[in-house]
Amino acid sequence: MYTIGMVILVTGADGFLGSHITSILLKEGYSVRALYHPASSCSKLPNHQNLEIIEGDLLKPESLGEAFKNVAAVIHTAASTMMYPRRHKSIWKINYQGTRNLAECAAEHKVKRFINIGTANSFGAGSLNNPGTELSPYTDGQFGADYMDSKRSTQEWLLNFNTKTGFPVIIINPCYMIGPGDSKPGSGSMMLRLLGRKRLPISNGGKNFVAVKDVARAAVNAIDMGRTGECYICGNENIPYSEAFPLFAEVMGMKVPSLKISAPFILAYGAIISFIALIKRKEPFISLMMARTSLHHNYYSPEKARRELDLPQTPVRIAAAEAFKWFQENGYCD
Repeated sequence: MYTIGMVILVTGADGFLGSHITSILLKEGYSVRALYHPASSCSKLPNHQNLEIIEGDLLKPESLGEAFKNVAAVIHTAASTMMYPRRHKSIWKINYQGTRNLAECAAEHKVKRFINIGTANSFGAGSLNNPGTELSPYTDGQFGADYMDSKRSTQEWLLNFNTKTGFPVIIINPCYMIGPGDSKPGSGSMMLRLLGRKRLPISNGGKNFVAVKDVARAAVNAIDMGRTGECYICGNENIPYSEAFPLFAEVMGMKVPSLKISAPFILAYGAIISFIALIKRKEPFISLMMARTSLHHNYYSPEKARRELDLPQTPVRIAAAEAFKWFQENGYCD
């Protein structure tokens, strides 16, 4: 059970999701120990009496021991989300080996909970009428992306570790998160490209959208809620792109986009842009793989997380408005 001052180790504490998790923990009286890589900046972290910043390298287990002193639980958000290029050995090192190292160290120090942030893509998606669940078999291996494959393999290893040793892991599988604090920006780039009046092609696919603060709330709840050895898809509204783009445009006070294109065209478009990017050695605006994934219906059911982790369900329109306000206040809309 939760007690005031309980020490929670958070990786990726200054990231999009990690910053929201850290904020909730501090507001609720937890002590947060933020683990960061020596080569990274932690300037985004707040100055708080209950926040301790400590260096450590996930790929060097010997550097992690001090971070676990008096730690009751771990919330592991740090990961490589690189989607271009599709294949890169660093993705596997960080996502798979780094998580294994952290989990094995957590087991040695007998933490009460290890909450790992995965991805909903580790399960097969479904349709609007029959969305994917935690029982849906993995299908995204078809895209040949190390990010998706590494997150799925990491999840399998953690669950096997739980089965073999009783390791107290809970896996949070977020859908497409939107909201304030998206400093890269990542998911918010969809909104910013609309704002930049680039003619974004609208495909026939769609996603499950969720407020980042809701996923953060579920992750914190998992400290003493939910069942170990279980996965929880954290999402909210399943929305086709044909409805999501107009929603974002309306939130930003823009004209609703109407450029809808066929699957063959968007695949050809992605292939051409990828080829140009390869020549220029520059990350493409949309790669062939991204074009392929945009045609899929990535719909999921968050019912299990609602029941067992009290996952909130902030309307996507509100989450988009909060994201847009943050982008405006932080100079992304200039």
